[in-house]
Amino acid sequence: MTLLQLDKSAYHTRLDLAPDAVYLLTMEAAFRLVQGRQPQETKLDLSDTGVATPSAFIFWSNGFLWLAPKQGGPPGRLASVKDRPIHIVAAGERFAWIGPDEQGRHTVYTLRQGKPYPVHVLSGQVATATMVEDRVVFVERMGTDGWRLGSIPRSGGSPGFTMTREGRHPAMLAPASDIYYYYYDDKDTSEVWAVSPDLQNERVVARNVICSPLAVADRIFCGHVEGLFEISPRSGLPKLVYPSIASSITTVAVDQTRIVWVDDVGREKLEVRLLARDALPPGQGP
Repeated sequence: MTLLQLDKSAYHTRLDLAPDAVYLLTMEAAFRLVQGRQPQETKLDLSDTGVATPSAFIFWSNGFLWLAPKQGGPPGRLASVKDRPIHIVAAGERFAWIGPDEQGRHTVYTLRQGKPYPVHVLSGQVATATMVEDRVVFVERMGTDGWRLGSIPRSGGSPGFTMTREGRHPAMLAPASDIYYYYYDDKDTSEVWAVSPDLQNERVVARNVICSPLAVADRIFCGHVEGLFEISPRSGLPKLVYPSIASSITTVAVDQTRIVWVDDVGREKLEVRLLARDALPPGQGP
């Protein structure tokens, strides 16, 4: 079903699946979407880095980090942060961010006693990031044509890194019990990988697939120009779940019961769609 039609760009949007609602985050607002009810819009300066926790939205605006409660009420200041974060990540109610330090170096930050605390200064630039439990996991660009995954506890300590790879870096990281990403290059490699949060275990879970954007719960779901696909846990092959007609998927989110995605349906037009997982065609369900 279609939860929302909006005259906004489908790009730079994020989805948050709460137990009682779906939240769409755009550059300028958060929309609370419930089946059978009118969408509730909250104007917020989320830009393309604002994130949702179970209870609030966290974002940067005008030199401060802010927290806006989901149940309503004015945003409150969390801390003075001079420079706009490059990425804000959250897991549960915990959050961290990656932003420039005074020398412009990409740095992982958390809050300590209401002030930014630098956890780790990176040697390269961060392309994308996520958070699992208490770990910040990121893609770090190395040189002109290399990248690696990095992982560091939000509380501090020694970071871990994978080996450096050449070619295109992953555009996004999808957190579950492991972290998943899609990797392709110009040599006919097109794969979905899974890596443990501490980066000690890494494996290919699907080959010869296109999977961007992607989302993971107990299964992997992929956006593609042809529609929404599920990666078979047995064969690693994609199976069509829902076809796209004259649209393209820009954002996907999934939990145990729902698949939700954002469709780009025209210039500055988007639709948020929901499919119950128990309504999947035979052979597509858990």
